[in-house]
Amino acid sequence: MVINSRHQVLEVPTSQPHRVFYGVTSQTEGRALQYFCETVGPFLSGTVDPYFWTHIVMQFSTFEPSVRHSLVAISNLYEQIEGSPQPQRRLHLQDQSFALQHYNAAINELKAIQTRDKQPIVLIVCVLFICIEFLQSNREAAVRHCKHGVAILRSVCRDFSWMEEHLLPLFRRLVELSFFFGEKSDCSDLEGLERPIPEYFPTYHDAQLMIDDIYNRNFQFVKRLDPYRSGLARDSPVPGHVLDSQSHINHLLDVWHDLFSSLNSRVLYDPVAKDAEDDRQKLLRGFLITRYECCRIWLNLALCGDECGFDQYVDNFKRVAKALKDTADEISPDTRLRHLSSLSPKFSFETGFLPMLFSIVCTCRHFETRLQILQLMPLLSLPRESLWEMDSLVAVARRMVEIEHSIVLDAYLRPTTLPPTSWPPRNTRVIDVSMDAENEQRWIRGERVTGKVVGFHQRNPDGGVDLFTEFVVIRSSPPEEVVPVKRRALIKNNNSNPKAPQEPRWIEPALIDPRLIEADQFLVELESQRTEMPRSRMKSVAGAYSWDVNFSKSTRGEICLV
Repeated sequence: MVINSRHQVLEVPTSQPHRVFYGVTSQTEGRALQYFCETVGPFLSGTVDPYFWTHIVMQFSTFEPSVRHSLVAISNLYEQIEGSPQPQRRLHLQDQSFALQHYNAAINELKAIQTRDKQPIVLIVCVLFICIEFLQSNREAAVRHCKHGVAILRSVCRDFSWMEEHLLPLFRRLVELSFFFGEKSDCSDLEGLERPIPEYFPTYHDAQLMIDDIYNRNFQFVKRLDPYRSGLARDSPVPGHVLDSQSHINHLLDVWHDLFSSLNSRVLYDPVAKDAEDDRQKLLRGFLITRYECCRIWLNLALCGDECGFDQYVDNFKRVAKALKDTADEISPDTRLRHLSSLSPKFSFETGFLPMLFSIVCTCRHFETRLQILQLMPLLSLPRESLWEMDSLVAVARRMVEIEHSIVLDAYLRPTTLPPTSWPPRNTRVIDVSMDAENEQRWIRGERVTGKVVGFHQRNPDGGVDLFTEFVVIRSSPPEEVVPVKRRALIKNNNSNPKAPQEPRWIEPALIDPRLIEADQFLVELESQRTEMPRSRMKSVAGAYSWDVNFSKSTRGEICLV
């Protein structure tokens, strides 16, 4: 099923090897669209149902030039990443003449859109522009487009049932990027557009729709609890309605788990259903279990200001490790080999396992469990998932394990020696990391390597926070090479008020009334606020959970240890 310009349901064949692309003016453009149909669209969604990319955007491309030109640009950028031995390398649209030509053509076509009934076109193109920014690893622009898309969606979603079915879930998943790469104080919110609780889950896709809703509520809830956990209200009583919200989300998780268990029983213990299950479904099942456990942990630690609180959830972490090991064992050998070879997709628009597994490795201090999760990261993740880069996160997570347990991991993420205990001491625990967005290359011992400057935050005996930085090698031989750069301490100092270090400045778009959003306004925002990518730290290694590693300006001192 797809939707035409009059929002009528059309039936389109699922396979059209000799598709005619309307409006195509050159063989190169036609080839790019064919490549998108056959190679790009089916894989952009990762473990998620690819229907939006394989059907909806292709249908709209036949009568909306802005959609067609955007798909051509995506196809061209994607093909360059797929053909590159280093898919993490950064692409810049201004250096890609063919993609840039079609990107500009899409913008020009959008300028003609002025009516409210055309807003769905603007929203679809907004998604495609987000994909273009993902392919360029342009974090700020991607988050900004996402906020614009949410504003449009809130304004018109209820007017188009197909948008509720296909675009609302997509944006619900995109919103989480604001928590990691945007400003928490200005995160997009889809409150009021939640789905009703179903009586049962017919498929894993239906289970995902509900857990994505809960996941989004969870992020919003934890954000609201920041002042009580690590801000100025940390010693203040928590309002009753806040605790009621926490109980309600826990109840939703209970309901989801019961429905999911029932679905699992139907699938896993029915020979016919079990045989019909493909690898995408198996991966999705493992993904949903991981997302559920992360929701449960983050929600119940929302008022805990101590990173050691994660230790009490070791059983949750172990369940994730077991479920993902079973998932890896269940997928076919061909899929495993393809995933580890050059034949595997290098990029997905949807965020998959990567950030959740990174968060678990960073916050689960039980050595055997976190090591198992770390070793599964390259197997279950793609080289690039939306704005996340696997090599970078694996390298940083690996280094955190080495620092906390005082060990060295070999090229296969195996310990060369075992730590004395499964639990690291409190003083070696890394409570947060900061990393440069850009990779850089250096010569180390006669070898050219690629890496990032990474800052590791640790508690010090005085109650403050130490920050030490290292150049962590992402691609090199030997892979365990790490070059120390500098170390500094962030200490509490109630008697002084030194000038605080300057934070990277984020340029955010002005708030626009969604009722007034039109294509030309949207385009002005796209072009006028494109800036260089900031060098900034991640919001937190713990996902929705954030630490108070930077004390207020009135109580922060700084010394440098060279």
